[in-house]
Amino acid sequence: MNNKTIKMRNIILIILIATTLACRAQSPVIDIADRQTELVDGAYLKDVNNLLDKFAGTWLYTNGNTTLTLIFQKNTQVQSRIYSDILIGEYRYVEDGVEKINTLSNLNSLSNLYDHNLTSSFVILKREFPGCSNCDNTEKRIKVDFSDPNPNLSYLVGTMYMGLRHISEFGVADKMQIDFAKKGSSIIPVGAPQEPNLPFGRYVLIKQ
Repeated sequence: MNNKTIKMRNIILIILIATTLACRAQSPVIDIADRQTELVDGAYLKDVNNLLDKFAGTWLYTNGNTTLTLIFQKNTQVQSRIYSDILIGEYRYVEDGVEKINTLSNLNSLSNLYDHNLTSSFVILKREFPGCSNCDNTEKRIKVDFSDPNPNLSYLVGTMYMGLRHISEFGVADKMQIDFAKKGSSIIPVGAPQEPNLPFGRYVLIKQ
């Protein structure tokens, strides 16, 4: 291969790279709180106002010998059909001193971020499910898809959601209010549990 051919191949490669970058740059950047703009292929659903940052970290709920630990991580520009900033997480629940479920080891072991048991990039308001009786009308929360990895609870997959509310008080550690509920119908086998290992309800966690 002569120098002229090599030079021509390099020029073509540079043009292809530049074209790819230009196409990406032209893809729309959409605020995750924007519910009006259509999500087209290649769009970037971006956490423009850093709403997800408030929830990143380790959180702890304690009630006697019952504890709930959640760890959330923010990931940016995760690619699927679109690009998206997402919150992923795992949890540990101990009831009356007995560990019911612990998925925290998944945090650094899953290659597909959407395989985590807690995932979100969806902003909700006061009256949107799961509701928030003590939220302001314009207060923005985060809706999280919840999974229990127990295969015997597969009939609950896709029906469980958490609404995350960030609470910041002067001189007090940040708090996170969770409203956890089931939406939609699912065929529950006779005698099977009606809820996952983590009971539905409201939890208030302290940032660690």
